[in-house]
Amino acid sequence: MSETQLFFDAIRAGDLAAVRTLLDQDAALLNGKNAQSQSPRPVFHLQPAERNPRFSGVTRRGFGMHEAAAAGDLARVKELVEKDAALARSYSPDGFPVVALAAVFGNSKL
Repeated sequence: MSETQLFFDAIRAGDLAAVRTLLDQDAALLNGKNAQSQSPRPVFHLQPAERNPRFSGVTRRGFGMHEAAAAGDLARVKELVEKDAALARSYSPDGFPVVALAAVFGNSKL
């Protein structure tokens, strides 16, 4: 099994210790994509109480539209939409509209 797959599995399982260990071994894992072009960033899979500033704060500038919407990062969403208004109507690689990502992760301020 690849390191990327192990990282995705640890994120999905909510195993923050394993996520941190894998990330300590290879920080590039945070910026990879799976076969469905999904980001492994924990914001998609961990509950809000388990989010770690190391993931969201350090990588915030690297958030794409769908990651920012899921994370409730209104400033980043605005920044991206100002550059490309079509992003507001875009869908994530796995088929979710931006507003649905915000809603599903409890980010009503978007």
